[in-house]
Amino acid sequence: MNPIKEFFFDFDGTLAASEAVFWEILKKASGKYGFPIPENIDGLKYVRGLTNQEIVKKLISQSVRRFRGFELYVFFKKEMLNYKDDITCYEGIPELLHSCLHKNLRVLSSNNKKLIQHVLKKENCPDIPIYTVSSLYTKDNFFRKYQKKNPLSSLIYIGDETRDIEAAQKVSIPSIAVTWGTHSEELLSSYKPTQMISSVTELQNIILTI
Repeated sequence: MNPIKEFFFDFDGTLAASEAVFWEILKKASGKYGFPIPENIDGLKYVRGLTNQEIVKKLISQSVRRFRGFELYVFFKKEMLNYKDDITCYEGIPELLHSCLHKNLRVLSSNNKKLIQHVLKKENCPDIPIYTVSSLYTKDNFFRKYQKKNPLSSLIYIGDETRDIEAAQKVSIPSIAVTWGTHSEELLSSYKPTQMISSVTELQNIILTI
């Protein structure tokens, strides 16, 4: 029996353009938790060249990371809900999801499930299964459990960050890196995804032909 292809999408930076919201929340968190953000940097361009670990190391003080890291994580998740109406899908994403709906599409994200549902509904996207993980670095654990429960499935993960590529590599599933989100093409390429694409149309064609 041929394996059942299942396409898992990251949400932020892959389906949804939430980078500007992330930066606004980071600036708000800097005042609340007392870590400075340099005033002379273009936030969105700056973070595109940094992994999540590097963002924490460069922008957030050691004391915050050590003693209040989880509190900061919870703050981000709550604040994201406050900005839910400011988050939109990238151009062409609703059409992609509708045209590929028969290809077993799923969402896997560390964001809030209610927020994801709200944005997808607001953007006229089809209703697809949404899975969430409880912290930033447990997507590979999710995939391990999912594979055990669905041994006939062949999974493919689509994301815009280096940690998405790493999660797929840890469980030996293909990864498709998209270059329109959080991390730059150069940074993504250095992590060696299975495939890297630069347009929503290209992604749609790939999904339809696999």
